Amino acid sequence: MLSQYFQAPERIRAIRGGPCGARIEGFAERLFQRGYSEIAARRHIRAAEHFVRWALRRGLSDHDLDGQALERFGDHLSRCRCGRYGCAKPLEVLAGARLFFETPTGGR
Repeated sequence: MLSQYFQAPERIRAIRGGPCGARIEGFAERLFQRGYSEIAARRHIRAAEHFVRWALRRGLSDHDLDGQALERFGDHLSRCRCGRYGCAKPLEVLAGARLFFETPTGGR
């Protein structure tokens, strides 16, 4: 389903081959099924990637992605310097990460 939101094959491969790639693919599928627009879905997918990479940098595994990790990620966003993900709108990033966490194929 990533191909519904991204045209560049290298971008799709990067997401699929990255941490939790299969879970992010499943998350993208759920966003598509729920009728999310391309721009909204892409934002949520980037937020999910950011959340997962942040967690891995802190030594957390996918099994550790819980409500407490999500809260810590929210704290991180106020001082984020992750460049690649951009945190100009931390509340939107946190909302996307929360949606990923709460989506059956995207979290837990």
